[in-house]
Amino acid sequence: MTPRDLSIREMSPVDIPPLLEIERVSFPVPWDADMFMIQLYLSNYAENLVILSGDRIIGYISSWYGHEEMHILSIAIAPADRGGEAAAMLLARAMERSREKGCLKAVLEVRENNGRAIRFYEKHGFTRAGRRKGYYPDSGEDALILKKDIGN
Repeated sequence: MTPRDLSIREMSPVDIPPLLEIERVSFPVPWDADMFMIQLYLSNYAENLVILSGDRIIGYISSWYGHEEMHILSIAIAPADRGGEAAAMLLARAMERSREKGCLKAVLEVRENNGRAIRFYEKHGFTRAGRRKGYYPDSGEDALILKKDIGN
Protein backbone atom coordinates (compact mmCIF):
# COMPACT_ATOMS: atom_id res chain seq x y z
CA MET A 1 0.00 0.00 0.00
CA THR A 2 1.42 3.36 -1.01
CA PRO A 3 0.37 6.81 0.21
CA ARG A 4 -1.41 7.42 -3.09
CA ASP A 5 -3.65 4.40 -2.35
CA LEU A 6 -4.80 6.10 0.85
CA SER A 7 -7.25 8.92 1.46
CA ILE A 8 -8.18 10.89 4.56
CA ARG A 9 -11.54 12.42 5.41
CA GLU A 10 -13.50 13.61 8.42
CA MET A 11 -15.02 10.92 10.59
CA SER A 12 -18.81 10.42 10.52
CA PRO A 13 -21.23 8.29 12.55
CA VAL A 14 -21.36 5.62 9.81
CA ASP A 15 -17.63 5.02 10.41
CA ILE A 16 -18.10 3.87 13.99
CA PRO A 17 -18.63 0.09 13.41
CA PRO A 18 -15.27 -0.46 11.66
CA LEU A 19 -13.58 1.88 14.15
CA LEU A 20 -14.86 -0.25 17.03
CA GLU A 21 -13.18 -3.30 15.50
CA ILE A 22 -9.88 -1.41 15.11
CA GLU A 23 -10.20 -0.29 18.75
CA ARG A 24 -10.91 -3.82 19.97
CA VAL A 25 -7.71 -5.20 18.47
CA SER A 26 -5.56 -2.16 19.26
CA PHE A 27 -6.10 -1.21 22.89
CA PRO A 28 -6.49 -2.96 26.27
CA VAL A 29 -9.41 -0.62 27.06
CA PRO A 30 -11.04 0.20 23.72
CA TRP A 31 -13.36 3.13 23.13
CA ASP A 32 -17.04 2.30 22.75
CA ALA A 33 -19.51 3.79 20.26
CA ASP A 34 -20.59 6.50 22.70
CA MET A 35 -17.03 7.77 23.02
CA PHE A 36 -16.78 8.17 19.27
CA MET A 37 -20.16 9.92 19.19
CA ILE A 38 -19.01 12.36 21.87
CA GLN A 39 -15.95 13.13 19.78
CA LEU A 40 -18.15 13.81 16.76
CA TYR A 41 -20.50 15.96 18.85
CA LEU A 42 -17.53 18.06 20.01
CA SER A 43 -16.44 18.72 16.43
CA ASN A 44 -16.00 22.45 17.10
CA TYR A 45 -13.18 21.55 19.49
CA ALA A 46 -12.01 18.25 18.05
CA GLU A 47 -10.30 16.81 15.03
CA ASN A 48 -11.59 13.37 14.01
CA LEU A 49 -10.18 11.90 10.83
CA VAL A 50 -10.30 8.46 9.25
CA ILE A 51 -7.92 7.00 6.71
CA LEU A 52 -9.10 4.68 3.99
CA SER A 53 -7.50 2.21 1.65
CA GLY A 54 -9.92 2.26 -1.24
CA ASP A 55 -13.31 2.30 0.51
CA ARG A 56 -12.10 0.40 3.61
CA ILE A 57 -11.41 2.33 6.82
CA ILE A 58 -8.02 1.28 8.15
CA GLY A 59 -7.50 3.81 10.94
CA TYR A 60 -8.31 7.07 12.63
CA ILE A 61 -7.03 9.91 14.78
CA SER A 62 -8.99 11.89 17.36
CA SER A 63 -7.74 14.99 19.10
CA TRP A 64 -8.97 18.06 20.92
CA TYR A 65 -7.64 21.55 20.45
CA GLY A 66 -7.80 24.73 22.41
CA HIS A 67 -5.59 27.31 24.06
CA GLU A 68 -3.02 26.90 21.26
CA GLU A 69 -2.64 23.18 22.03
CA MET A 70 -3.60 20.05 20.15
CA HIS A 71 -4.14 17.11 22.50
CA ILE A 72 -4.01 13.79 20.65
CA LEU A 73 -6.46 11.43 22.34
CA SER A 74 -6.11 8.35 20.16
CA ILE A 75 -4.63 7.14 16.92
CA ALA A 76 -4.97 3.58 15.64
CA ILE A 77 -4.36 1.62 12.46
CA ALA A 78 -5.78 -1.83 11.75
CA PRO A 79 -3.10 -4.46 12.47
CA ALA A 80 -2.87 -5.69 8.86
CA ASP A 81 -2.19 -2.12 7.70
CA ARG A 82 0.43 -1.11 10.25
CA GLY A 83 4.01 -0.40 9.30
CA GLY A 84 3.21 1.72 6.26
CA GLU A 85 2.54 5.42 5.97
CA ALA A 86 -1.08 5.52 7.21
CA ALA A 87 -0.36 6.62 10.79
CA ALA A 88 2.18 9.21 9.66
CA MET A 89 -0.28 10.62 7.13
CA LEU A 90 -3.03 10.88 9.74
CA LEU A 91 -0.75 12.52 12.27
CA ALA A 92 0.55 15.04 9.73
CA ARG A 93 -2.94 15.96 8.50
CA ALA A 94 -4.34 16.37 12.01
CA MET A 95 -1.39 18.55 13.06
CA GLU A 96 -1.73 20.64 9.89
CA ARG A 97 -5.44 21.21 10.54
CA SER A 98 -4.81 22.04 14.20
CA ARG A 99 -2.07 24.48 13.21
CA GLU A 100 -4.59 26.21 10.91
CA LYS A 101 -6.82 26.61 13.99
CA GLY A 102 -4.01 28.34 15.90
CA CYS A 103 -2.38 25.43 17.74
CA LEU A 104 1.31 25.87 18.48
CA LYS A 105 2.08 22.51 20.06
CA ALA A 106 0.82 18.93 20.13
CA VAL A 107 0.77 16.77 23.27
CA LEU A 108 -0.27 13.21 24.06
CA GLU A 109 0.01 10.46 26.63
CA VAL A 110 1.32 7.01 25.74
CA ARG A 111 1.72 3.88 27.85
CA GLU A 112 5.30 3.73 29.07
CA ASN A 113 5.68 0.14 27.80
CA ASN A 114 4.33 0.89 24.30
CA GLY A 115 7.75 1.03 22.67
CA ARG A 116 6.39 0.89 19.14
CA ALA A 117 4.18 3.96 19.67
CA ILE A 118 6.93 5.86 21.49
CA ARG A 119 9.37 5.19 18.62
CA PHE A 120 6.72 6.31 16.10
CA TYR A 121 6.11 9.62 17.88
CA GLU A 122 9.81 10.27 18.45
CA LYS A 123 10.48 9.57 14.76
CA HIS A 124 7.94 12.32 14.01
CA GLY A 125 9.57 14.89 16.25
CA PHE A 126 7.88 14.36 19.61
CA THR A 127 10.00 14.59 22.75
CA ARG A 128 9.39 13.41 26.30
CA ALA A 129 7.93 16.12 28.49
CA GLY A 130 6.99 14.23 31.64
CA ARG A 131 5.16 11.32 33.20
CA ARG A 132 1.67 10.77 34.63
CA LYS A 133 1.93 8.25 37.48
CA GLY A 134 -0.73 5.52 37.44
CA TYR A 135 -2.50 7.16 34.46
CA TYR A 136 -4.00 3.94 33.06
CA PRO A 137 -6.62 2.61 35.52
CA ASP A 138 -6.73 -0.88 33.97
CA SER A 139 -3.10 -1.57 34.83
CA GLY A 140 -1.92 1.33 37.00
CA GLU A 141 0.74 1.91 34.37
CA ASP A 142 2.37 5.31 33.99
CA ALA A 143 1.92 7.41 30.86
CA LEU A 144 4.72 9.27 29.20
CA ILE A 145 3.77 12.78 28.11
CA LEU A 146 5.14 13.59 24.68
CA LYS A 147 5.07 16.99 23.00
CA LYS A 148 5.98 18.64 19.73
CA ASP A 149 6.04 22.26 18.63
CA ILE A 150 3.82 22.61 15.55
CA GLY A 151 3.47 26.41 15.32
CA ASN A 152 4.71 28.41 12.38
